[in-house]
Amino acid sequence: MDAVTRQIAADVAEFGIRCNTVMFGAIHAEEHSAELQKNPIFAESLKTMNLFGRWGTMREAANTILFFASDDSSYVTAVCLPCDGSQVNMMCIPKFSDIVGSNWKQ
Repeated sequence: MDAVTRQIAADVAEFGIRCNTVMFGAIHAEEHSAELQKNPIFAESLKTMNLFGRWGTMREAANTILFFASDDSSYVTAVCLPCDGSQVNMMCIPKFSDIVGSNWKQ
């Protein structure tokens, strides 16, 4: 997505068009509640896949999109912005306490 976003941004910038991407993690939507209730273990496991330990909300997702749609981002283009509670980082970067153990603060 990063390469595609950057390429489109480069192709359309001369026309004053911006191109950005929002990459969502686990966002709770009421439409999925019934399906998630059928598999509560899966639903709970998604919460552990980000630094906040919870689902994102529809409001948080919408606010991320609204930022790109607003004039507040008028000088922002070719950006892939994760809205995932750092789920991407959880896949590659362990927390310091996971490396050295839970007693590191003592």
